[in-house]
Amino acid sequence: YGPVSPETIGYWPGAVEIGYYYDLEQARELMGAAGYERNVDGWFVDDDGTPLSFKLLLPTMDETLRFQVLADLLVDAYEEMGVQIEVLRVTDERELIALLVVEDAYHIALFGITWPEATFLLTYSFYSSGGLNASQISDDELDNLLVSSKIAVDLEDAQNLLNEAQRRIIEQAYLVPLYTPEEIYAISSDINGVLWTNASDLMWL
Repeated sequence: YGPVSPETIGYWPGAVEIGYYYDLEQARELMGAAGYERNVDGWFVDDDGTPLSFKLLLPTMDETLRFQVLADLLVDAYEEMGVQIEVLRVTDERELIALLVVEDAYHIALFGITWPEATFLLTYSFYSSGGLNASQISDDELDNLLVSSKIAVDLEDAQNLLNEAQRRIIEQAYLVPLYTPEEIYAISSDINGVLWTNASDLMWL
């Protein structure tokens, strides 16, 4: 329900209370409140009567195909609401990361990131000059919270700052969390001293 999973150090439990839940009718009401009307075919339209269509950036390097499954679900959900989706498939990781910071290259992007601690994860993904700022945001208040959390010497102060950062990300709707994946690894009891050192988890899986 927020930008950080419950297993991550620095997670804010309050995300469950203010995060987003699926509500089709409320989504339609919000579209109407924003000034959009639906045509006879059920599509929301812009001022000239053209059905709304969003570009969805879909990474296809994932061997588990979980992004493809999510894309299919999102396309169905948006179309049920009354908005058309154009899927833009990207097969190259470098091209994908380059597109993420290009204005107007897309409207929606599917991505995931894992990291054991929230400060780096949030800074990398939501700081104005963050390396994976897919939301393309520039938010001085959020930047200040993230910088302050990085330099805080008291753990409780740092957690409070991270809580406020997560609250702002949710309230400003910089992303919509979909799910927290679980990855299970089987390791023989004959193997000792296993360490998780796969830094590539930071990127696309």
